[in-house]
Amino acid sequence: MFNNTTGIDRNNKAKKAEKQQQEWMQYPTILTRINPFLITSNRIKEKKDFVNELILENSWGRITKIGPVLTQKDEDILIAILCYAKQYKDKDITGSLAYIGNIIDIARVLTKSKRPGKDTYSSIHKSLIKLASTVINLEVKSNNRFKCILSNNIILHIDYNDKTKKIKIIFNPKFYRLYIKKEYTQLHIKTRLQSLKSPVEKKIYQFIMSHRSKTWRGAREKLEKVLNLNPDRPTNQRRRTIREAINALIARNLLSQNSGLLSADIVVLERCEE
Repeated sequence: MFNNTTGIDRNNKAKKAEKQQQEWMQYPTILTRINPFLITSNRIKEKKDFVNELILENSWGRITKIGPVLTQKDEDILIAILCYAKQYKDKDITGSLAYIGNIIDIARVLTKSKRPGKDTYSSIHKSLIKLASTVINLEVKSNNRFKCILSNNIILHIDYNDKTKKIKIIFNPKFYRLYIKKEYTQLHIKTRLQSLKSPVEKKIYQFIMSHRSKTWRGAREKLEKVLNLNPDRPTNQRRRTIREAINALIARNLLSQNSGLLSADIVVLERCEE
């Protein structure tokens, strides 16, 4: 009798690989290191809407913005949309990303709820408007020189029907270029959007996932600039914020027990093996 076990195994592996692929999303690596989304209320209050303002500068580059202040909540919504975004082009746009579907899908991946409420839809729509109206100037640093790789808004067009919940979101082609060279980081969707609650946990997770090596070791001040922690806060509070976030990631088996503050000024982040 003919044995088709090999064919069945191959199909099962293909289905498993497809399912695993659906559990991950791609996020521009540069945004895991130079990030315009603020995480604390004090920092948000410091920044002003519609002002050409420096948001962050570190060893990887710098970001300035003109437009509404962007928060961690806005980044969560951006990532949720990117989970569903597909390549897009039309008569005016030769290449970009777009999501054309139902806002309910975005709400569900954010909240784990099968029946998100009106407040969730409204929050998503407001964040989209902010992402469309904020001009970001993103510069990478190389050999002590800055090179601009994005000087525009992230979202180009939004068309939303509040009654049907149908939505069309087109990303700016210049934002899409961040993907073309395949310089993106794989993030586990449920981990990033549903499991992690603290903004600092989310940013540390994104940061360590962006490195090829599973271990990053560096100065605490360097990590603080990646996280965009308020430098005016007392040093012991900033240390505690980092320590608590690392311990939370260890508890979720995202960082190994080798991770932590080795001293007052040295941090080690070691990603757990998948």
